Amino acid sequence: MGSSSKDISQLISQTVNLSCLEEGLDLAPDVDAALAASNLLLVGKLISVRGINKQAFKAIISRAWNISYGLTITDLGPNVFLFGFLKDIERNRTLCSGPWSIMGHHLVLKSWDPSLVIEEIDFSLSPFWIQIHGLPPRHKTFSNAAKIGELVGSSPNVDFRSKEALIKSTFIRVQVDLNVHNPLKTGFTLKRQSLPDVWIQFKYERLSDFCYRCGRLCHSEKACSWDVPLDSGSSGLPRQGALAFGPWMRADYVKFSPENFAPHPGDGRRYDRPPERAA
Repeated sequence: MGSSSKDISQLISQTVNLSCLEEGLDLAPDVDAALAASNLLLVGKLISVRGINKQAFKAIISRAWNISYGLTITDLGPNVFLFGFLKDIERNRTLCSGPWSIMGHHLVLKSWDPSLVIEEIDFSLSPFWIQIHGLPPRHKTFSNAAKIGELVGSSPNVDFRSKEALIKSTFIRVQVDLNVHNPLKTGFTLKRQSLPDVWIQFKYERLSDFCYRCGRLCHSEKACSWDVPLDSGSSGLPRQGALAFGPWMRADYVKFSPENFAPHPGDGRRYDRPPERAA
């Protein structure tokens, strides 16, 4: 029996060797054509531990994105899709208007670098708009918003109006890239001299369903298997702030306004079109 298995393995190995080229190939790319095509494409992944109804997903996408000129949706793998647009203005608007929550699941949208294959695209990072609530007026500054954004995620960009408008607003708003596999941040404690510390609450725009136990996007509280450390007090809440996780972390979406969008210092991206988020 063992000899027979060995013979079969050798035969398979020999067949594979015969069917593969001994040396790799150096192929010439068509850079211009690939770039033109990629400017009409987006690739996306739904963050979910289970499969979805693809027909329902495609129908919801077409309505939510309000596409006028045409949209094709191609399955690329488990919960991974290629979106083809006829007009770059609709492609850019869709990317700019994120994040998107489809059927309760977060959709990570990426530009497709034409030099990469689908397996090389990193879907772990996704841009989120975070509203920062509870800051005293004297702390509502562009530099503070950028500092908070850097602590929460990467590539922070601040929705910045005038200093006066920022101080009068009920919250300040920052866009950051977050790892979709990590728990959401609920906020932080602001230290103040000669005054009691105050809790600063984060709220997320277009936030998908998430686990109120561990704060992750990919599953519900009932399906949570994470070992979550609890407060030492009697609240029984995860150790991440005054309110921990719950529906209060959701915020209404604020429409994108390029004139109010202040990129992180040193960011050379254009904001008369949606920012090209790093993969």
